Amino acid sequence: MIIEIEGLNVQLIYSACDRVTVVSYDKKLLSLELPALLPQNELIEIVKLIKKNKHKTTSLGYSGVELSVFDKKIPVRLIPSRSQEPYFDRGIIYLPQQKSPKLKSEKFIEQIKIILFKKLIIQSLSRWEDALGILIVDNNFRKLKTKPYITCLKHNIITWNTKLINQPIDLIEYVVLDAILYMSGNAPEKNIEIKFKYIPNWRSYQKIIDHESRYAID
Repeated sequence: MIIEIEGLNVQLIYSACDRVTVVSYDKKLLSLELPALLPQNELIEIVKLIKKNKHKTTSLGYSGVELSVFDKKIPVRLIPSRSQEPYFDRGIIYLPQQKSPKLKSEKFIEQIKIILFKKLIIQSLSRWEDALGILIVDNNFRKLKTKPYITCLKHNIITWNTKLINQPIDLIEYVVLDAILYMSGNAPEKNIEIKFKYIPNWRSYQKIIDHESRYAID
């Protein structure tokens, strides 16, 4: 298959590989071997990178590194990107290729985890705000001794426990709902009704939170 991307004819050779490789490149045609499920936006960014740097050969894909975050090991995939920050999507952590040498640093890996955690909280909070019509003014992030979050009703601020980064995403989503309902000022009965509406098994998450709070979140 040959398509035009960024004014360049690009031959797409789909295979079972897990990375993008330049097969050949001249003024008339760029040939790429690539995974069948590579998102279109990533393909465009890769072509831009190849044009800019005039790469004769390049290989972009899985880094061979897995990060322990959100209660599981998640593979890291290297992508060409103008962004300096990683992001998480569909079970994969995407990291700008220029950051790959830093993956050997434990400090850098911890920074990645915090960035991903903050993004998850903000995205989840935004969804609940839209669903419930409640607005939170600001968020803080730091390690707390036991509680998953603390609130300041006067200034409408939630401080999130960064230790939650080791918990499953579903549980974190529930914690965000619990926090925003606490800030809502609703009657307890109303908040329980909302929890059952959106997360029918919320009681199981609450038991985990209560247990972790009693013995401190690891």
